[in-house]
Amino acid sequence: MARLFGGDQIEADTNKVVGTYGYMSPEYVVDGRFSLKSDVFSFGVLVLEIISGKKNRGFSHPDHYHNLLGHAWKLWTEERALELLDNIENSLPDPKQPGFFTERNMPAVDSSSGNHESSSINDLTISELDAR
Repeated sequence: MARLFGGDQIEADTNKVVGTYGYMSPEYVVDGRFSLKSDVFSFGVLVLEIISGKKNRGFSHPDHYHNLLGHAWKLWTEERALELLDNIENSLPDPKQPGFFTERNMPAVDSSSGNHESSSINDLTISELDAR
């Protein structure tokens, strides 16, 4: 919600409800009342979509007619919330070698274990644009 509150206001009302259904909080849709909690609700819907791998809008389940939020709540109350997680990525892939990689020359005194530490170079470059 890109809406400004007055000095000490923590919530406000509106007669014109604007937004994407499925991401707007129920009190905003029904009563036109919004607050910081409305943004938290919308963010929560996005997080739910990310962890489940499913969209809130257009979600359908063969056993019931809930949207993704209702489905998540149903699983939560039945203590089966882990079933909501996306099963595509059960394990993380192995990391790739960084683009710039150098080995450090360690002093002979520290080489008792035989393991040599390595590090990557992460230099920041700034390009300045000049007018023609």
